[in-house]
Amino acid sequence: MKIAQRLGSNAWWNDEIHRKTLEFLTPYKDTVEEIALFNRTAGHTDKGDVLGEIRQDLPKLKKGIQDFRDAGFKSVGVNVLVTIGHIDEISGEGSLPFQKIVGYRGDVSYGCCCPNHEDFLQFTEEKYRLYAQAKPDFLWVDDDIKIFWNGVKFGCFCPECLRKFSEKYGYAYDRETLVRDMEIPGNVDLRAKWVQDVSDRITNLLARIKKAIREVEPDMPLGFMTQRPSWSTYNGMDFPAWFTALDAVKGRPGEGYYFDTVPDDVILKTLSTAHQAFEYPETVTDIQYELECFPTFTWQKSQRMKVTEVLLAIGQGMNGVLLNNEAADGKFDGLEGQYALYREYHPVMTAYLDGVENGRTGGFYPAFSCKYDQRRVLTEGETFFNTLESTPKHDVTAAYAFTKMGIPMTMDRKGAWGAVFTGELSQGFSDEEILEMLKGAVIITGDAVEPLLRRGFGKYIGVEPIGKGDLALRERYDLTDPVNFGMKTPYRDVHPAFFGGTAVYFKAVQPGVRVLSVIENHATGEELGIGTSVFENELGGRVCVMGYAPFLMANDIDRFVH
Repeated sequence: MKIAQRLGSNAWWNDEIHRKTLEFLTPYKDTVEEIALFNRTAGHTDKGDVLGEIRQDLPKLKKGIQDFRDAGFKSVGVNVLVTIGHIDEISGEGSLPFQKIVGYRGDVSYGCCCPNHEDFLQFTEEKYRLYAQAKPDFLWVDDDIKIFWNGVKFGCFCPECLRKFSEKYGYAYDRETLVRDMEIPGNVDLRAKWVQDVSDRITNLLARIKKAIREVEPDMPLGFMTQRPSWSTYNGMDFPAWFTALDAVKGRPGEGYYFDTVPDDVILKTLSTAHQAFEYPETVTDIQYELECFPTFTWQKSQRMKVTEVLLAIGQGMNGVLLNNEAADGKFDGLEGQYALYREYHPVMTAYLDGVENGRTGGFYPAFSCKYDQRRVLTEGETFFNTLESTPKHDVTAAYAFTKMGIPMTMDRKGAWGAVFTGELSQGFSDEEILEMLKGAVIITGDAVEPLLRRGFGKYIGVEPIGKGDLALRERYDLTDPVNFGMKTPYRDVHPAFFGGTAVYFKAVQPGVRVLSVIENHATGEELGIGTSVFENELGGRVCVMGYAPFLMANDIDRFVH
């Protein structure tokens, strides 16, 4: 179990912070075995004479790397923070002289560069050649390799991107006409081609980076950081192609969990990073979970949470952790106890990892495909240019709520106990993939039934919707059914008027449907339809449909006998 430490550029560039960093971390070199040094940047976007500054910095960077090696750290590398640019964090003054990313509405980033231009690609090659000359033990490419949220959402629609896209597919589009046609609900093929083209731009960029590094260091291990699934499907989320293009053997899945004020948000990060890690090709053998306290204020997370977070990540398939914490920003006061805890728990983490690697992670698979944006059909009035987490029916993380209820989730689709369908996400799968999942255990939320019915899977589900609503609706369980054993009250009422939540209710359309609950109007007592059903279909699959606000207050243990 590898524990790595990421350090800001001051850890090698500023003499005083360099000294303090070595002084603090060296006693923990038995626990922290790898050091990743950030390069020096103007925040999260490049500006100024970047190549000149790198050439000027190289002697000091080389010395910093060697100092950490001399202190006894096993592996010391460089993390290149900026390639395209993460976000418009700086003003336009002094920005690089390259075409900036253009959004679908024509808005232009003032700091993030389009990777589809030869001048920028040559600049990027030279940048990575220079960092390779520092002779680090490895190089990381950070997670700004996306064309989705670099200052503007949904790029890049600059003239060069449009020209190359039109030449590749035989179109004659400008930005306005391309966006217009992409918004036609059934125009799946055009959207799929655009997403593939975006992915190809990333593949080409990573291949150019690899080429440049290999000219200097033929065998240096390379790493690549990815982003959350909801940010990645517009980019094609083609991790096998991207990691192969870069020749990367190290992977770091990204997601935000910066403060522990809402402790169970750690579940979202753990599962989101696991979802990415399970999409990595088998050639990626070093998968590092980033334990991140950003922007590294003191005590953003408790010591115990930082250890718990690592253990959760190991349980979901990561075999290392990268600490991007207060120490990364040169803040060491009061951190001794944290690193003592890492030392104490390191044998536990290693033993836990050994157990996980020798088995499989069990649980339900939250069905979501990397091909989602290449396959989905828009409903009338819906825009394609919508972040997946902003609309419930596209919410990638909805099924993660089961973990908060104590039901294990796994991103290992092959080893899963069953699948969970939510919202419109089934659109990302082929008919063959869905049929295969319907042969096993399947949980389907109320809003996920209709998309499956549209594709002809109704006979495998057993019910069809007859209505939906919110106010004054509650769920009433059949306490005589053994599945509901342990419930001490038949009613579940999330009080939609106060807390939101919707109900979809159903009728049985196949013999053998077992009704676990019904939905009724608690003001009138009228029974409206089935709320929760289970059904064994002709494929041998066991299907549970949950129609009443399945993820809202789902951990209400007061309804059960203690």
